Amino acid sequence: MPSGNDRTQFIIGTRASPMAIAMAEHALHEIHRINTSNDQKILTFKSEGDQISGSLQNLGGKGTFIKDLEQRLLNNEIDCAIHSLKDIPGDVSPHPDLVLASFLRREDPRDSLVMRQDVLESDLKNGAVIGSSSPRRCAALKKIYPNAEVRICRGNVNSRFLKLDNKEYDAIVVSYAGLKRLKLETRVKRIFGSAEMLPAIGQGIVAIQIRKADINRFVHLKLVNDFNAETAAKVERALLFRLQGNCHSAIAGHCTFLSQTNIQLSGIVYNTATGDYIKSIRQAEISSGIEKLGIMVADDLISQGARAFMAG
Repeated sequence: MPSGNDRTQFIIGTRASPMAIAMAEHALHEIHRINTSNDQKILTFKSEGDQISGSLQNLGGKGTFIKDLEQRLLNNEIDCAIHSLKDIPGDVSPHPDLVLASFLRREDPRDSLVMRQDVLESDLKNGAVIGSSSPRRCAALKKIYPNAEVRICRGNVNSRFLKLDNKEYDAIVVSYAGLKRLKLETRVKRIFGSAEMLPAIGQGIVAIQIRKADINRFVHLKLVNDFNAETAAKVERALLFRLQGNCHSAIAGHCTFLSQTNIQLSGIVYNTATGDYIKSIRQAEISSGIEKLGIMVADDLISQGARAFMAG
């Protein structure tokens, strides 16, 4: 395969799951909109993470979803990689030769409830089986539906829906942004407000990763960057990095804009055994340094006992 500098095509790499392909097609549309002269192509690859049905904890965590694409970037097989930002680990420093060049406009970051057609939400309150792949969601569900049994449910959206329809679960909780991208939002029975279930760090944001050496060569990618999404990504990930959160940490964080110059960050760390949580909300001017806000919220959570919650 020609090296990145020799290719005439701009190669976009993505995982082979329907959700990842939908994100890549959206990125391709945005890139083509501002650079119609460039010949662009999507290549799909199966990641190790997509083939795991159980816990990711002992198999590289969420980084399992992105490491194959990162290696293909380093090998010059692709020119950019498309990631769901929440799949990029927050407890390790990024590869020194790679950089997140752009963040696409954030889709609705909330979580959504999907139930079988023969199940009512009152059934969940009286005891049922709810599936989720996220420690954060599982912990929050303990408070929302204390009588329900929460079980791990992994796989792409289609396989989760199949498990649901085959009555392995009465309901599942998935990202609303993902269902919108797949045009499956009609299956949603309830969208959880942030007060009930604060979103995951970076949820709803698509990130475009490139080789650091190509920053000037692919300068057009900055034209698809969304300032609000980039700001939210940086402040939320500063919180995650300070906490050293990983795939089995039940951490939530959501940045909102109070004005064009002022932002607010809400952060939560859950006790996965009980669903109890500690919370911090802080505000800051963007000009004062957005990463500082993430660190401030993280330090507040740590002072309230976040380390003990994460260890449990």
